[in-house]
Amino acid sequence: MRQLIPPTLLFYVVQQISGKTLLSRLWLTQFLTGMSWALTTPLLMYFQHEGTPKLDPMADILFGCYAALFLMSAQQLTAGRRHCRLFQSCTTILSQLLMLIPLCQVIHFFLYGTCITEQTIFTFRTEPLGMYVQQVCTSLGWPMVMGIVVFYYFLGYFIFKFNARIFISLPTLKRNASVLIFFLTFVILAVYLPKNLIHQTYFFRAWHQTTKVMEQQMPAGENR
Repeated sequence: MRQLIPPTLLFYVVQQISGKTLLSRLWLTQFLTGMSWALTTPLLMYFQHEGTPKLDPMADILFGCYAALFLMSAQQLTAGRRHCRLFQSCTTILSQLLMLIPLCQVIHFFLYGTCITEQTIFTFRTEPLGMYVQQVCTSLGWPMVMGIVVFYYFLGYFIFKFNARIFISLPTLKRNASVLIFFLTFVILAVYLPKNLIHQTYFFRAWHQTTKVMEQQMPAGENR
């Protein structure tokens, strides 16, 4: 639990600087995007079938918290700048990408009652993509697939439109100390998240283990 102290302190500092809570309009989409990653895997692990492995989800919780802080910092640093719409589009795309894996986790849980496993990733990476997609669509049913696609599209559209008003009205930082705090948070997390923390999350640990298995099998296949 001590690992949660740094992001908790950063959340507190962000609220103090902005004068807004994490669930205010100012930070709502960024905070919920991070929480979608932080909460999905732990909750699905808790509810999945008995007998399935339950790994430590702390890395996912930390990644979700820090991802939210990264998006908050990016939004605040670009407030009132030129090309504001470009920054808004970039943060919307990033939010969509961050929510994609939690969405896939939920779909997999709905189909099989477990989080995404190494076997699932192995099948995805070894079978033809079209065959795998068709299998998933058949399992879900095409109405459900279309519903998920429409939901995902309008989710991105909502984030973009919602943030459009925030970006326009967001005040620029006046104090150098506030700018420095947000800038350091942005830079440190921009390096730390992709280089260190994301590889420890549940999905990417499974992806890495699958890669190792595939690499071990390659020489055996070539020798045949």
